Amino acid sequence: MAGGTYVITVQSGAATIDGVTGVLSGYVAGDQITIQYTTPAGACQNSSTQVVNVIPSDDASFTLIATCDGGTAVITGLAGGTFSFLNAPTDGAIIDPVTGTVTGGTNGTNYDIDYTT
Repeated sequence: MAGGTYVITVQSGAATIDGVTGVLSGYVAGDQITIQYTTPAGACQNSSTQVVNVIPSDDASFTLIATCDGGTAVITGLAGGTFSFLNAPTDGAIIDPVTGTVTGGTNGTNYDIDYTT
């Protein structure tokens, strides 16, 4: 029923909620927020709750340190992703999909690498 109010009843962080729209703000990854919505007062007043778990943002960033025949990937974002070439190299270079290590390449060649989390 429209016209009710939203309130945070339990939280692990510093989130706030707009009592009319229910829009949350001020939350960070890892917060757990319990929201209660109560319909307007009257014969059929009711309330319900919903728990919101804020998950971390996706971050597929990495750097590649050049080696003589390719490079070594250093993940700076979320671990556990998969590495691949965006365009298959023609010089025999291969990439380890788990570590991102490139071997068998040609010194001085640029490779377009994708890291998907």
